[in-house]
Amino acid sequence: MACLAGLGAAHAADDPGPREVRRSDSTPIVQVTPGAATAPMPYPRSGTRLGRPGTPATAAERENTQPAGSLPSLDAVPVFRGAISQLGPGRAFAEFIAGHGAAVVLLDLLAPADGNGQAFFPGPELGGDTVPNFTLYGTCDRLPFGQTPGSDPALGCTGTTYRLAGMAGRGASFDYAQGYYRLHGYFRVHAAVAGAARPGLSVVTLQAIDPRTLPA
Repeated sequence: MACLAGLGAAHAADDPGPREVRRSDSTPIVQVTPGAATAPMPYPRSGTRLGRPGTPATAAERENTQPAGSLPSLDAVPVFRGAISQLGPGRAFAEFIAGHGAAVVLLDLLAPADGNGQAFFPGPELGGDTVPNFTLYGTCDRLPFGQTPGSDPALGCTGTTYRLAGMAGRGASFDYAQGYYRLHGYFRVHAAVAGAARPGLSVVTLQAIDPRTLPA
């Protein structure tokens, strides 16, 4: 958890060069509701949203409001940006995706390599899959203290594998640099399929969308 604390400062910087990771009091998980993506506001505390700091997002706001197959305007795309990792630090992201089935979303994510090296596969090694992917475990029934969640049945972990399809030429990226994985781009969410990967894991496909195809 200590490595997550500095992600907000590193992620907010626009300088593509080396940057200093500073400590913060909370994990900067930010959920932006439709129409608020352009608000120039700083990261609030974990679990809050831009536009109205300190107010939890309502269930209605987390629901998909886009008709199936439609393309929303750029300023109406729901956004999730911030830090994710296994168990608790990945819960808000999982809820965001679950609440936007079939919708187009903008993702801007950071995940530390520590604790995620066997679950994040930007390539060229894809962890036995055919496309880049990452897995977030939400619960583990028999995880020994200090051990990383994983696919070993003895750990009793359940979660979701997110498969990233159609990445080439659509402005999306998933890479690793300076100790962090980063995912950025517009994606259409395809609903979870239980048991499609391994027992205890659901699969969600995130289909990359070229933002130039979205109405202005």
